[in-house]
Amino acid sequence: MLVYHLPGTFQTREPDLDLLWEAGATGLEERAGAIRVYFSERVPLPPAVADGEWHEEPDQDWQAEFRRTLRPVRAGRVTIVAPWQREEVEDGQLSLVIEPGMAFGTGTHPTTRLSIELIERHLPPAGAVLDIGTGSGILLLAAAKLGAGRLAGCDRDAGAVQIARRNLARNGIDPRRAALVQADLGRGFRGRFDLIAANLLNVVLEIWFVYGLELGLDGSAAGTVIA
Repeated sequence: MLVYHLPGTFQTREPDLDLLWEAGATGLEERAGAIRVYFSERVPLPPAVADGEWHEEPDQDWQAEFRRTLRPVRAGRVTIVAPWQREEVEDGQLSLVIEPGMAFGTGTHPTTRLSIELIERHLPPAGAVLDIGTGSGILLLAAAKLGAGRLAGCDRDAGAVQIARRNLARNGIDPRRAALVQADLGRGFRGRFDLIAANLLNVVLEIWFVYGLELGLDGSAAGTVIA
């Protein structure tokens, strides 16, 4: 069994957790002040998480341990859970079900939670929402749970688009209500959106704002931008 030992805890390394999922991790576990990251093979890792060590260990039922240690994530009125945690959502909270590790956006990253809280604050009733770089579809799902009308999302990764579609179905969202496409920075979408979410890297956001007019996403096309 291949395990990457990363110094720190889920709390101290919170901004890095989604980087590990994106790199192909199949599970994360916090133990004795360190994070154990499970992989099926050695992969190159981003510099932010390159301070760990690879270890070959005897096989064990790490999936059972991972399920035991995973906790629901609360963001405003939305609680993000894995499929086996549906019953753990508190009364009055909106359940959002995501399969961990499938694509960027599992609720563990602080920018994801903050984005959901901002969507809750700024989304008008039945408002149209565009999510640029949708990943797992988590922000579109949150918007749908919070009362959005028209839903649109894009990602340059075709695999992420398929995962987002599956997550929408998993949460009971009518596929006719959402347009999900493989595209860069919102290309292919026209018309007004009451809210645009873009939980992206700063350099990507800079490019998007520079070319926003070309993409038809200028001030006349968007009410509120969350980035």
